[in-house]
Amino acid sequence: MSYMFFTVGEGDPSKAGDVVAAAAPIMKEAGASYVRGSVTLTGEMTGKGVVTSIWESMDDYYAHRHLWMTDPGFMAVMEASGTVPLMTNVGQILDERGDCDGAYTVAVFQTATDHALEATQRVMDVVDATLVGNGVNGVRAVRGLAAGQATGTYLGIFYVDSLDAYANAIQGLYANADFQAAAASSGLTVVERSFSRKV
Repeated sequence: MSYMFFTVGEGDPSKAGDVVAAAAPIMKEAGASYVRGSVTLTGEMTGKGVVTSIWESMDDYYAHRHLWMTDPGFMAVMEASGTVPLMTNVGQILDERGDCDGAYTVAVFQTATDHALEATQRVMDVVDATLVGNGVNGVRAVRGLAAGQATGTYLGIFYVDSLDAYANAIQGLYANADFQAAAASSGLTVVERSFSRKV
């Protein structure tokens, strides 16, 4: 399984894209299969920039982190944007469906009582059939491994081009009998939701 790293920084949100553009080539050369930048739009993290990257190994991430954190060009962009790293959280990708890209992401934090991978996949089967291609481009299921207060929780990341389309589509999901059964069986409870914009 792959791992997602979420590095949160505080700085000028209008320059968050510059930070991602400077970091992405170094991270990808070091082994990241995916790098995405976003600015959080809701909640206590509003205005914070997030660089998300996917790695096959947590050891590889930490073995190579110094490459961008000591790169003169990257550090110059960080200084120009007034960006200060605040935290890095780590999650394990359990499943993904559709095209995991879009103008916005919706992060749904959930607790569960059934931690079997099959339980997650049952929920994702219904999400895939109901939402993907119907207001949602793609979705990832991630379990928090070392993620502060989110450790041990389950994160559903929905990639969308319209928040309105997501809001309309999610109502259909919650009314779906198959989803209700899968969610009840796994003990899923939503505890927090946030919106982010891609940069």
